[in-house]
Amino acid sequence: MKRFFCLMVSFLFLLPLSACSQPLAEEITFDPEDFTLRERNAADPNAAGHQILDLFDSYFTDADYGGAYFDENGGGLHINIVKGSSQRENIARFIALADAELEKNGFPPIQTHEVDFSEQELQAQMDRLSEALQDADIPFNTMLLDVQKNRIGVGFEDISSSYQRRVLRHIQSKYVYFFEDGGWEASIGGNPQ
Repeated sequence: MKRFFCLMVSFLFLLPLSACSQPLAEEITFDPEDFTLRERNAADPNAAGHQILDLFDSYFTDADYGGAYFDENGGGLHINIVKGSSQRENIARFIALADAELEKNGFPPIQTHEVDFSEQELQAQMDRLSEALQDADIPFNTMLLDVQKNRIGVGFEDISSSYQRRVLRHIQSKYVYFFEDGGWEASIGGNPQ
């Protein structure tokens, strides 16, 4: 009886641990031909990156990753992978196939970054925040989904601590950062100046 009790207690402790880990998604079969760069894209790293990104978007959703962006000079593709994503193995295989094609054409490999939030989650948070700030009559000049920082940027000409506290009543601080911006009030999208 004591042994049975110990087994049951051990089982109860393991249950929450198994619930925390994200099960892996079913393996995706990729067609290697899909990764072949079209002739017009094989000479331009930016065009090649866009072709790879379009292919990536055909296999994965905004819930699977934290968005993508290009280097400042437009030469290299960066893809954000959400920590603990169920698609991580499929994404790793996708990137290996894409990198082989990019390397064959003399382009830099894809850079991956582990991030906290999916693009879908950030977009939903941004939509809720925008509506809440407008309803509460809290001004802002710019609100943007910053893929590189994996956060929502809120820009206003006065980003004092009192202003930040007013905004943070409507969203958890882990989702946002603030920047000074003297542009038009209540615009959504764009880039900070």
